[in-house]
Amino acid sequence: MRIARRSVRYVWATTTLLWMLLSELVQANIGDYLTRTQIALERRDETHANRLMRDLFANYNKDVRPVFNYSDTVNITMHLWFKQVLKVDEIDQILTIYCWTEEFWNDQFLRWDPQDYGGLTVIHLPIDKVWRPDILVYNNADMNVRENELSTNAVLNYTGGVLLFRAVITKITCNLDMTYFPFDKQVCSMMFASWSYDGGKVTIKPKGTKNNLEYYIENTEWKLENFGFKANEKYYDCCPEPYYDVTYSFVLERNPSYYILNLIIPSVFITIVTMVGFFTPYSSTGENTEKGGRKLCQHVVRCRMNGGLEYHDTCNHVESVDMPSTLLLPGNHNRSVRKRGGLKESNFRLSSSSSDESTDSCLSAPMASSLRRIIVTLDRIDDKLDKERLQRTIEKEWEQLARVIERVLMILFIFGTVLFALYMLQSTEHQLLNID
Repeated sequence: MRIARRSVRYVWATTTLLWMLLSELVQANIGDYLTRTQIALERRDETHANRLMRDLFANYNKDVRPVFNYSDTVNITMHLWFKQVLKVDEIDQILTIYCWTEEFWNDQFLRWDPQDYGGLTVIHLPIDKVWRPDILVYNNADMNVRENELSTNAVLNYTGGVLLFRAVITKITCNLDMTYFPFDKQVCSMMFASWSYDGGKVTIKPKGTKNNLEYYIENTEWKLENFGFKANEKYYDCCPEPYYDVTYSFVLERNPSYYILNLIIPSVFITIVTMVGFFTPYSSTGENTEKGGRKLCQHVVRCRMNGGLEYHDTCNHVESVDMPSTLLLPGNHNRSVRKRGGLKESNFRLSSSSSDESTDSCLSAPMASSLRRIIVTLDRIDDKLDKERLQRTIEKEWEQLARVIERVLMILFIFGTVLFALYMLQSTEHQLLNID
């Protein structure tokens, strides 16, 4: 009887335990099933692009160079479209340029099978989500690079290829040679390279096309010519590793029409007026002095009021040869210098002094006194006439000297003007760019 009771209790306990285990197992399976069902339903409503983005960037680190083997190199292909020359600052030696750039590289961490994502082969995503090479313009004159760059999306394909288009307004430094202004040509360049990665980590090379001016917008003052590019491998003193860069070089030729109308033609007229002034006789009334001063003021005001003309401008400096002569010569020919030694004595005075004794004996005292006063007056008039004749003679001598100086200055002015014109109008040939 006792054995039967124990058996019943044992069976009941075992049955209860099994029931509890079965209940837990059923609940777990049902919960797991419901969870899987819910996930399946959610994934059914999720787009392939969202699922791809979630899977790609689950463990992605954009701060790490995108290679599985750290010794591998990231190869970057660079292409530049020259859009427009916005501004040329001759004083600060800076060019403001608007351009488009294309950069392509392969990210080994961002690859997928299109069959797993509904045949999706390309996605567009913000560039801040992926690794980006630190490609900069080495001769950039503006440190706020990101502020002048239009933020665009990157194009990612299933093989890991990343394509980035950028629209950039950049300021570059350029050695502007103003020797032949306004008939000058300027040779400038833009060097693109990685700022921190050496050639063992990142390489950069130009895209195999030369159609860089397809979208170029012409500038009214500057003509773009001889555009080319070249890949370089350089070694610096700081590091033994090579560094790669792509240098885009171009030549800008100035359109001189604006300066011809506003500078050269007025300067030619001023030069002609100056030459005519050499043949104009100087007078004591000061017309030439007024003409020279007025011409000088007009010349200075014209050169200073023209906003595009600065310290390097050619404002016909040969004209300075004529200005001092125009202002000084009128005063020279009017100068008078007293002759050294005694002047010729008046014959009238000698004759009058020799005849005083003879007249005194035969004339009365009142008559002799009146005659003496007349003789003294005539003597003074004769002295005054002699002085005036001497003054005119001296003035003529100085006027002749002034004319000689004027002719010498005229020859120097014409000679200098011709040499200056030949120097400015000679053709200037720039070295052609070597385009590989």
